[in-house]
Amino acid sequence: MKTENKIITDSEIIKQLLETLRYSALAFATELGYKSHSTIDHILKGRNNISDDLIERIIKKFPEVHYWFLKRGQAPVLLNEKLKNNQAELLGVKVGVENPDYSLETFATLKNIEKILLKIVTILEIK
Repeated sequence: MKTENKIITDSEIIKQLLETLRYSALAFATELGYKSHSTIDHILKGRNNISDDLIERIIKKFPEVHYWFLKRGQAPVLLNEKLKNNQAELLGVKVGVENPDYSLETFATLKNIEKILLKIVTILEIK
């Protein structure tokens, strides 16, 4: 992951996210389906960066978390209801559905999300 586009470090991103969502590293890792908290712990200690897989897991479980916060540290951490729904629609996440069936195809757009969001920002800036 390129760090030159980052506003804050990956460690700080995860720390802020855990604080905002009120989760410990262990509870958060468990909530995301990891068998151990080492993935989160290694990011907190600066050993690893936030992976696209982790971003996918977070947004699937917490669709209100801002994609750009996870990717670059860009505020806000959480989106309001309208923006959450827009992001979910863009990423193909079903909001408000209990036990949704997520497949890898659901997040195929996540690989291109940066390009898509940059186009949207450009269009909005023109208006």
